[in-house]
Amino acid sequence: MQFARFDHIDLYDEKPTTIYKERIKLIQAAEKAGFYGYHVAEHHWTPLGMAPVPGIFLGAAAMATETIRIGSLVHLLPLYHPLRLIEEVCMLDQMSGGRLDLGVGRGISPYELGYFGITPNDSYDKFDEVLEALLAGLTNDELTFEGREYRFRQVPMEMKPFQKPYPPLWHGIGGPDSQEYAAKRGFHGVALGPTQAIKANTEAYRERWDKYTDERRAFGCQADEPMIGCMRNLLIADTDEEAHRITGPAYEVFYNNLSKLWTRWRAKPGRIIDNAEDGRKQGQLICGSPETVRQILTEQIAASGTALNFITFEMAWGSLSHQQEMRSLELFATEVMPHFTD
Repeated sequence: MQFARFDHIDLYDEKPTTIYKERIKLIQAAEKAGFYGYHVAEHHWTPLGMAPVPGIFLGAAAMATETIRIGSLVHLLPLYHPLRLIEEVCMLDQMSGGRLDLGVGRGISPYELGYFGITPNDSYDKFDEVLEALLAGLTNDELTFEGREYRFRQVPMEMKPFQKPYPPLWHGIGGPDSQEYAAKRGFHGVALGPTQAIKANTEAYRERWDKYTDERRAFGCQADEPMIGCMRNLLIADTDEEAHRITGPAYEVFYNNLSKLWTRWRAKPGRIIDNAEDGRKQGQLICGSPETVRQILTEQIAASGTALNFITFEMAWGSLSHQQEMRSLELFATEVMPHFTD
């Protein structure tokens, strides 16, 4: 079982300047603890995401660390010019010494895409075209490409990725369509939702991965085994009482940040839990003392089936203070993590 950190970098009382510095310290602590990686989301025009240009923050993280893998979950491909993205990916992979994981997606918020003049329907074709051009640029000395929107002729690819043929790709696997798409291309996958949904989605993805070996090889995937995981919000304190007292108001801030654009347009984000109590009941928010968290994780992993081999924890969110986040990470690293990794 591999563990990682996931991050929206959502806004609370601190200024972004302070938040960035504190996040780097958390990433360094996660590296010291032996976490597999750190992944940051991309969001726009919302307090949910203070890293709307994830490459800038990942560049800072790359220079502040040495071993932990860094990456995005996900880069919103419809928003990128392929040539610009090729150069960004190559720089990040070189700066990190080959530690980049590249998540790719269309984006789940129609409002964020809409401010860029992109409709959800448009995003499908744009995603496919940008991904095709990106991978062609990463694997050739010159890029010649003919698409619906982008056309390039013999563009010299002076920047190269450190990893060959390109950094590992990640994608959401929350439903049959995304599972088919990702398995045929050899993407590592992350699912969201209650434990039973995790079991269903991860096992379905494993079946598709085994089914599409030839398609993955033709696409250029080098991985023999997928990382198949889920995401959980996490807070560990010295006692259950302290953890529950902290997470109630912290989750309220987190959800308000997450839903702010949706609320502005008189809508609600689908399937997103809006309170800490329901989050705990459904297993998407894990909080408590180290002993309680060990027990919850043991039960969730057992109930999630044999395909699950990766969990990424959002450990800094809502109104949690930096001290609470660091204490939570320390307790996880010393009293929880060894139980699953030894």
